[in-house]
Amino acid sequence: MVRDAASEVLPFSQLGGIVLGARAAILHGVSPPLAFASMIVDVTTEMLAQIAYVALGIVILSARAPQSSLTMIFVMGLVIAAVGGGLFLALQRYGHWMTAKLAARLLPGAVASTAALAASLDAIYRHPARVGLCVAVHFAGWIASAIGTWIIFRLIGVRVDLASVMAIESLVYATRSAAVLVPNALGVQEAAYAVLAPLFGVGAEFGLAVSLLKRARDIAVGVPILADLAAVKDSAHWRREDPTAIFVDPNGVRMTSGDRVLVTGGSGFVGSAVAHALAARGFAVSALVRPSSRRTNLADIACEIVEGDMADPQSLIRALDGVRYLFHVAADYRLWARNPAEIIRNNLEGTRNVMEAARICGTERIVYTSSVATLNRSRERLRTRPRASKPVTRLGPISRARSPPSVWSKP
Repeated sequence: MVRDAASEVLPFSQLGGIVLGARAAILHGVSPPLAFASMIVDVTTEMLAQIAYVALGIVILSARAPQSSLTMIFVMGLVIAAVGGGLFLALQRYGHWMTAKLAARLLPGAVASTAALAASLDAIYRHPARVGLCVAVHFAGWIASAIGTWIIFRLIGVRVDLASVMAIESLVYATRSAAVLVPNALGVQEAAYAVLAPLFGVGAEFGLAVSLLKRARDIAVGVPILADLAAVKDSAHWRREDPTAIFVDPNGVRMTSGDRVLVTGGSGFVGSAVAHALAARGFAVSALVRPSSRRTNLADIACEIVEGDMADPQSLIRALDGVRYLFHVAADYRLWARNPAEIIRNNLEGTRNVMEAARICGTERIVYTSSVATLNRSRERLRTRPRASKPVTRLGPISRARSPPSVWSKP
């Protein structure tokens, strides 16, 4: 609603309304990459629905006014829109390499944000059924808008059938879309109504009257929405000084939206939960998974999936290249094995490989996940700092391998 209100009320083009709509989502707690990705997908699905709506309008126009020269003009415009829409959709799905290369060359500081946006788009498009439902909802919205306009025509005393109004509405908004850079489509909408209405037996003056009534409706609905947005923005300004800072550690280092983060063990229960929380806060998340691991837990998360293994140092270096923060969650979580050395090797040596790769790549901060050794099988309280000797006797090799003194001590 903010996007439409800004486009209809403020002296912006429709592109300005898109930016303001994303900003509104961010102010309400949505991470910037997800906010802009959602807005891009929303615009895309609306465009696809409008293409179908305009095609319906052209069919009605050709039946009601077969001699009109405007039919061919709208057909040509529809073809151009369909090709452009297909290219725009393909760019979102398969053009990440292109946008990443352009960002690296023209805006090096935006590389991380571009990667986060690409990951959010991928997460949304992993569910084509939901995207298709969005198209259907937008198409239903276009039909509902036509019904509202038909009611306006009837209230001002014009008798016209719903099909004709649907054709008028679809072609008016096609004309508005062609003039996307004109603020509020001022003059464009009015001229379109005045030209199209007579083709369906409605006087141009009535078409102009409907246009002005719709302008009044847009102002009556849009002004309160924008006022509410301004109030939310002001309250957000007073809540925190730096709206881009997500976390500030005791040393003053700011973790900001778009920073690159790697989560090892990303396909696991805990790792995927950590990845989800980080993505929700706006980080550009990469999830390290083994080639054989299932990706089910990552299906709904806006993250990049990176294949690697803790036993392969080179794969870890590739995964950590350009990463600012590391969340090391991966582990061999078995409490027992026929050969306990397997658990120690996977956890102890694997974690050392991860830490060494982080050192080589210059990773700034590391969050190391402990083991189930913190959970005693006795009636003692939960330990936050297990003693070096006790975990081994209580929960076996995994505890010895994952305990911090083992990981960071020299072999």
